[in-house]
Amino acid sequence: MLSGGHVGLAVRDVARAVRFYVETLGMKLVEEGPARSVLDAGDGFQVALVQGEPGNGSSLVVFGVRGAFDDVVAIFENRGVAFERVGSRLVRFEDPDGNALALRG
Repeated sequence: MLSGGHVGLAVRDVARAVRFYVETLGMKLVEEGPARSVLDAGDGFQVALVQGEPGNGSSLVVFGVRGAFDDVVAIFENRGVAFERVGSRLVRFEDPDGNALALRG
């Protein structure tokens, strides 16, 4: 029924955030600018990183995982991501600006 989508996240430093999302999480850069960059998270879902003050943490962006869930978590842990396990198939973590993210398997 639904496919793709878009989320905007406020970040203090767009370039630093782009490095995290591209180098650590493996997203692809679609559009780059000093105050706003857009990333392709896969399956038609995009993440816009916008220069600003991050919110109060009341939002959570959940990304689906292709492949073996525990293997994907281990790859990101090796890249320095610290996870909080919420369930057997859900882990939470934060980007460098404190935006709440999660992986769901």
